[in-house]
Amino acid sequence: MFYPSGGLLDTGLYSAARNRPEHLQRQGAGTGRGSMSFDELVARVAKATGKDPAVADLDELAEFVVEGVRKRRFIIARDLDATAELLHQRADAIGRGELPPQHGLVLG
Repeated sequence: MFYPSGGLLDTGLYSAARNRPEHLQRQGAGTGRGSMSFDELVARVAKATGKDPAVADLDELAEFVVEGVRKRRFIIARDLDATAELLHQRADAIGRGELPPQHGLVLG
């Protein structure tokens, strides 16, 4: 399981609609919530935290993940020790049938 770490991931997800086939286009108005670009996400995180967020180097991250797979790691993440407590809290919440806690970053 890859647990995102090392910064925000500029994967193109925020502009994925550009690749949506015509027959899979949204029907109706949806939720009324607009999408945002990756740059807008970066700006929101910076505003919420008071500092520019790290943005992961995707090529380096891919090498890191492949190395984790080669080493047969079940959880692949940077700073796993720092993340372990949150993972435990999430697993405990799931075991109780509750919504797992988030990372705490509110982007409003």
